Amino acid sequence: RLRIFGWEQYALPRLAEAVRSSHRLQSLELSVFSLAHTYGGSIFRSLLHFFEMMHGWPDLHDLTVHSQTMGWERGVGPENFALSTIVPGQCSRLRKLVYRSAEYWEDRHIRAMSIMAPNVTELRLSGVLTSMGREALAFALGRWAPRLEHLEMHFPNTEADHGHTVLGIDDTLQCMEHLIELSAGTAYLRIATLSRGFGQLEKLHMRIKDEEIEEVVGLLLDSHALPRLEDLDLWPEKMDPITVVDALPDVCRSRKITLCINGAYMLLEPPVESETWLHHD
Repeated sequence: RLRIFGWEQYALPRLAEAVRSSHRLQSLELSVFSLAHTYGGSIFRSLLHFFEMMHGWPDLHDLTVHSQTMGWERGVGPENFALSTIVPGQCSRLRKLVYRSAEYWEDRHIRAMSIMAPNVTELRLSGVLTSMGREALAFALGRWAPRLEHLEMHFPNTEADHGHTVLGIDDTLQCMEHLIELSAGTAYLRIATLSRGFGQLEKLHMRIKDEEIEEVVGLLLDSHALPRLEDLDLWPEKMDPITVVDALPDVCRSRKITLCINGAYMLLEPPVESETWLHHD
Protein backbone atom coordinates (compact mmCIF):
# COMPACT_ATOMS: atom_id res chain seq x y z
CA ARG A 1 0.00 0.00 0.00
CA LEU A 2 1.29 3.47 -0.92
CA ARG A 3 0.11 6.80 0.50
CA ILE A 4 2.03 9.79 -0.87
CA PHE A 5 1.25 13.31 0.33
CA GLY A 6 3.35 16.09 -1.17
CA TRP A 7 6.69 15.82 -2.94
CA GLU A 8 9.71 17.84 -3.89
CA GLN A 9 9.56 18.81 -7.53
CA TYR A 10 13.14 17.75 -8.27
CA ALA A 11 12.51 14.27 -6.85
CA LEU A 12 9.17 13.75 -8.59
CA PRO A 13 10.46 11.91 -11.71
CA ARG A 14 12.19 9.25 -9.57
CA LEU A 15 9.17 8.97 -7.30
CA ALA A 16 6.78 8.55 -10.23
CA GLU A 17 9.02 5.89 -11.78
CA ALA A 18 9.14 3.97 -8.50
CA VAL A 19 5.33 4.04 -8.29
CA ARG A 20 4.99 3.02 -11.94
CA SER A 21 7.25 0.03 -11.36
CA SER A 22 5.26 -1.23 -8.36
CA HIS A 23 3.50 -3.96 -10.32
CA ARG A 24 2.05 -5.62 -7.21
CA LEU A 25 0.49 -2.40 -6.00
CA GLN A 26 -2.89 -2.94 -4.32
CA SER A 27 -3.70 0.46 -2.81
CA LEU A 28 -2.58 3.93 -3.88
CA GLU A 29 -3.41 7.36 -2.45
CA LEU A 30 -1.92 10.51 -3.98
CA SER A 31 -2.10 14.16 -2.98
CA VAL A 32 -0.06 17.08 -4.26
CA PHE A 33 -0.44 18.60 -0.79
CA SER A 34 1.66 17.45 2.15
CA LEU A 35 0.11 16.47 5.47
CA ALA A 36 0.87 20.04 6.56
CA HIS A 37 -1.15 21.27 3.53
CA THR A 38 1.93 22.53 1.73
CA TYR A 39 1.60 22.47 -2.06
CA GLY A 40 4.03 20.07 -3.72
CA GLY A 41 4.75 22.42 -6.60
CA SER A 42 3.98 20.07 -9.47
CA ILE A 43 1.27 17.63 -10.52
CA PHE A 44 2.09 13.96 -10.12
CA ARG A 45 1.49 13.09 -13.77
CA SER A 46 -0.61 14.07 -16.75
CA LEU A 47 -3.70 11.95 -17.24
CA LEU A 48 -2.25 10.28 -20.33
CA HIS A 49 0.82 9.08 -18.44
CA PHE A 50 -1.22 8.07 -15.40
CA PHE A 51 -3.52 5.85 -17.43
CA GLU A 52 -0.45 4.25 -18.97
CA MET A 53 0.89 3.60 -15.45
CA MET A 54 -2.38 1.98 -14.41
CA HIS A 55 -1.91 -0.77 -16.98
CA GLY A 56 1.01 -1.96 -14.83
CA TRP A 57 -1.12 -2.36 -11.70
CA PRO A 58 -3.38 -5.39 -12.33
CA ASP A 59 -3.79 -6.03 -8.58
CA LEU A 60 -4.89 -2.48 -7.74
CA HIS A 61 -7.88 -2.62 -5.39
CA ASP A 62 -8.12 0.92 -4.04
CA LEU A 63 -7.24 4.22 -5.78
CA THR A 64 -7.59 7.70 -4.26
CA VAL A 65 -6.47 10.84 -6.09
CA HIS A 66 -6.95 14.13 -4.26
CA SER A 67 -7.69 17.57 -5.67
CA GLN A 68 -5.21 19.24 -8.08
CA THR A 69 -2.97 16.17 -8.11
CA MET A 70 -3.30 15.23 -11.78
CA GLY A 71 -2.96 17.49 -14.79
CA TRP A 72 -3.85 17.63 -18.41
CA GLU A 73 -1.91 16.63 -21.51
CA ARG A 74 -0.50 19.80 -23.02
CA GLY A 75 -0.44 19.43 -26.77
CA VAL A 76 -1.77 15.87 -26.64
CA GLY A 77 -4.76 15.30 -28.90
CA PRO A 78 -7.41 12.57 -28.83
CA GLU A 79 -5.40 10.53 -31.31
CA ASN A 80 -2.76 9.99 -28.58
CA PHE A 81 -5.34 8.72 -26.13
CA ALA A 82 -7.76 6.47 -27.96
CA LEU A 83 -10.00 3.90 -26.33
CA SER A 84 -8.38 1.34 -28.63
CA THR A 85 -5.18 1.66 -26.56
CA ILE A 86 -7.02 0.77 -23.34
CA VAL A 87 -6.89 -2.86 -22.25
CA PRO A 88 -10.40 -3.86 -21.11
CA GLY A 89 -10.45 -5.22 -17.58
CA GLN A 90 -6.76 -4.52 -16.97
CA CYS A 91 -7.66 -3.20 -13.49
CA SER A 92 -10.57 -5.58 -12.93
CA ARG A 93 -9.73 -5.90 -9.20
CA LEU A 94 -10.24 -2.18 -8.57
CA ARG A 95 -13.19 -1.79 -6.19
CA LYS A 96 -12.76 1.67 -4.67
CA LEU A 97 -12.16 4.71 -6.90
CA VAL A 98 -12.00 8.13 -5.25
CA TYR A 99 -11.03 10.83 -7.73
CA ARG A 100 -11.13 14.43 -6.46
CA SER A 101 -9.12 15.85 -9.36
CA ALA A 102 -11.77 15.53 -12.08
CA GLU A 103 -11.25 19.08 -13.36
CA TYR A 104 -9.17 17.76 -16.27
CA TRP A 105 -11.26 14.71 -17.06
CA GLU A 106 -12.74 14.60 -20.52
CA ASP A 107 -15.24 12.14 -21.94
CA ARG A 108 -12.44 9.83 -23.05
CA HIS A 109 -10.97 9.59 -19.55
CA ILE A 110 -14.09 8.42 -17.70
CA ARG A 111 -14.96 6.05 -20.56
CA ALA A 112 -11.45 4.59 -20.37
CA MET A 113 -11.63 4.18 -16.59
CA SER A 114 -14.92 2.29 -16.79
CA ILE A 115 -13.48 -0.04 -19.44
CA MET A 116 -10.21 -0.70 -17.58
CA ALA A 117 -11.88 -1.07 -14.17
CA PRO A 118 -15.40 -2.47 -14.70
CA ASN A 119 -15.91 -3.86 -11.18
CA VAL A 120 -15.86 -0.68 -9.09
CA THR A 121 -18.27 -0.84 -6.12
CA GLU A 122 -17.38 2.50 -4.48
CA LEU A 123 -17.08 5.58 -6.70
CA ARG A 124 -16.50 9.15 -5.53
CA LEU A 125 -15.95 11.84 -8.18
CA SER A 126 -15.55 15.57 -7.64
CA GLY A 127 -13.85 18.59 -9.12
CA VAL A 128 -14.50 21.64 -11.24
CA LEU A 129 -15.97 19.97 -14.29
CA THR A 130 -14.86 21.46 -17.60
CA SER A 131 -14.79 18.87 -20.39
CA MET A 132 -16.84 15.83 -19.34
CA GLY A 133 -20.44 15.59 -20.53
CA ARG A 134 -23.59 13.76 -19.53
CA GLU A 135 -23.35 11.04 -22.19
CA ALA A 136 -19.87 9.94 -21.16
CA LEU A 137 -20.81 10.09 -17.46
CA ALA A 138 -23.90 7.98 -18.12
CA PHE A 139 -21.86 5.51 -20.22
CA ALA A 140 -19.36 4.94 -17.41
CA LEU A 141 -21.96 4.78 -14.65
CA GLY A 142 -23.97 2.37 -16.76
CA ARG A 143 -21.01 -0.01 -16.88
CA TRP A 144 -20.53 0.26 -13.11
CA ALA A 145 -24.26 0.22 -12.25
CA PRO A 146 -24.65 -3.56 -11.65
CA ARG A 147 -22.03 -3.48 -8.88
CA LEU A 148 -22.05 0.01 -7.38
CA GLU A 149 -22.85 0.20 -3.68
CA HIS A 150 -21.48 3.66 -2.81
CA LEU A 151 -21.70 6.63 -5.19
CA GLU A 152 -20.74 10.28 -4.70
CA MET A 153 -20.73 12.94 -7.42
CA HIS A 154 -20.07 16.64 -6.91
CA PHE A 155 -19.12 19.00 -9.73
CA PRO A 156 -20.12 22.29 -8.11
CA ASN A 157 -19.59 24.65 -11.03
CA THR A 158 -21.70 22.65 -13.49
CA GLU A 159 -24.38 21.94 -10.88
CA ALA A 160 -24.77 25.65 -10.18
CA ASP A 161 -24.51 26.88 -13.77
CA HIS A 162 -26.45 24.25 -15.71
CA GLY A 163 -28.02 21.73 -13.37
CA HIS A 164 -30.24 18.90 -14.54
CA THR A 165 -30.26 19.99 -18.19
CA VAL A 166 -26.56 19.11 -18.46
CA LEU A 167 -26.04 16.47 -15.73
CA GLY A 168 -29.39 14.66 -15.43
CA ILE A 169 -28.85 10.89 -15.59
CA ASP A 170 -31.97 9.64 -13.80
CA ASP A 171 -32.36 6.43 -15.82
CA THR A 172 -28.77 5.34 -15.22
CA LEU A 173 -28.94 5.96 -11.47
CA GLN A 174 -32.25 4.13 -11.18
CA CYS A 175 -30.58 0.97 -12.52
CA MET A 176 -28.23 0.75 -9.52
CA GLU A 177 -30.04 -2.00 -7.64
CA HIS A 178 -27.30 -2.55 -5.03
CA LEU A 179 -26.72 1.09 -4.11
CA ILE A 180 -26.43 1.54 -0.33
CA GLU A 181 -25.14 5.13 -0.22
CA LEU A 182 -25.82 7.99 -2.64
CA SER A 183 -24.37 11.50 -2.43
CA ALA A 184 -25.49 13.69 -5.31
CA GLY A 185 -27.97 16.45 -6.03
CA THR A 186 -31.03 17.26 -8.07
CA ALA A 187 -28.68 18.30 -10.83
CA TYR A 188 -28.19 14.55 -11.42
CA LEU A 189 -31.62 13.11 -10.60
CA ARG A 190 -35.01 14.53 -9.79
CA ILE A 191 -36.44 13.78 -6.36
CA ALA A 192 -39.37 11.99 -8.01
CA THR A 193 -36.88 9.50 -9.51
CA LEU A 194 -36.16 8.23 -6.00
CA SER A 195 -39.74 7.01 -5.61
CA ARG A 196 -39.03 3.79 -7.50
CA GLY A 197 -35.97 1.60 -7.33
CA PHE A 198 -33.20 2.31 -4.79
CA GLY A 199 -34.55 -0.51 -2.66
CA GLN A 200 -31.22 -1.06 -0.85
CA LEU A 201 -30.42 2.62 -0.23
CA GLU A 202 -29.60 3.35 3.43
CA LYS A 203 -27.80 6.72 3.26
CA LEU A 204 -28.87 9.65 1.09
CA HIS A 205 -26.94 12.93 0.88
CA MET A 206 -28.69 15.38 -1.45
CA ARG A 207 -28.00 18.95 -2.53
CA ILE A 208 -31.39 20.47 -3.32
CA LYS A 209 -33.10 23.79 -3.95
CA ASP A 210 -35.06 25.25 -1.05
CA GLU A 211 -38.36 24.81 -2.85
CA GLU A 212 -37.69 21.09 -3.29
CA ILE A 213 -38.09 20.41 0.45
CA GLU A 214 -41.81 19.81 -0.08
CA GLU A 215 -40.98 17.22 -2.74
CA VAL A 216 -38.75 15.41 -0.25
CA VAL A 217 -41.61 15.32 2.25
CA GLY A 218 -43.92 13.89 -0.41
CA LEU A 219 -41.33 11.26 -1.28
CA LEU A 220 -40.96 10.12 2.32
CA LEU A 221 -44.73 10.00 2.83
CA ASP A 222 -44.78 7.26 0.20
CA SER A 223 -44.26 4.11 2.26
CA HIS A 224 -42.97 2.26 -0.78
CA ALA A 225 -40.21 4.79 -1.51
CA LEU A 226 -36.71 4.19 -0.15
CA PRO A 227 -37.81 1.36 2.17
CA ARG A 228 -34.39 0.91 3.83
CA LEU A 229 -33.41 4.56 4.24
CA GLU A 230 -31.78 5.25 7.63
CA ASP A 231 -29.88 8.53 7.17
CA LEU A 232 -31.04 11.61 5.24
CA ASP A 233 -28.58 14.49 4.85
CA LEU A 234 -30.05 17.45 2.95
CA TRP A 235 -28.21 20.55 1.79
CA PRO A 236 -30.67 23.20 0.59
CA GLU A 237 -29.19 26.28 -1.03
CA LYS A 238 -30.05 28.84 1.65
CA MET A 239 -32.51 27.37 4.12
CA ASP A 240 -31.57 27.43 7.79
CA PRO A 241 -32.33 24.21 9.68
CA ILE A 242 -34.70 25.96 12.08
CA THR A 243 -36.94 27.09 9.20
CA VAL A 244 -37.51 23.60 7.78
CA VAL A 245 -41.17 22.73 7.36
CA ASP A 246 -42.55 20.74 10.30
CA ALA A 247 -43.66 17.88 8.07
CA LEU A 248 -40.08 16.87 7.26
CA PRO A 249 -38.93 16.05 10.82
CA ASP A 250 -42.34 14.53 11.48
CA VAL A 251 -42.13 12.06 8.60
CA CYS A 252 -38.50 11.25 9.41
CA ARG A 253 -39.49 10.55 13.00
CA SER A 254 -42.30 8.25 11.89
CA ARG A 255 -39.91 6.30 9.64
CA LYS A 256 -37.02 6.35 12.15
CA ILE A 257 -34.78 8.19 9.69
CA THR A 258 -31.90 10.29 11.05
CA LEU A 259 -32.24 13.81 9.63
CA CYS A 260 -29.49 16.36 8.98
CA ILE A 261 -29.97 19.77 7.34
CA ASN A 262 -26.98 21.81 6.16
CA GLY A 263 -24.67 20.09 8.61
CA ALA A 264 -27.01 20.22 11.61
CA TYR A 265 -28.37 16.96 13.02
CA MET A 266 -31.91 17.10 14.32
CA LEU A 267 -32.72 15.34 17.57
CA LEU A 268 -36.05 13.76 16.72
CA GLU A 269 -36.58 12.42 20.24
CA PRO A 270 -37.96 13.56 22.68
CA PRO A 271 -41.20 15.01 21.24
CA VAL A 272 -41.61 17.80 18.71
CA GLU A 273 -41.82 20.71 21.17
CA SER A 274 -38.30 20.01 22.46
CA GLU A 275 -36.59 19.47 19.10
CA THR A 276 -33.05 20.82 18.99
CA TRP A 277 -30.23 20.89 16.46
CA LEU A 278 -26.64 19.78 16.65
CA HIS A 279 -24.05 21.04 14.19
CA HIS A 280 -21.49 18.75 12.61
CA ASP A 281 -18.67 19.45 10.18
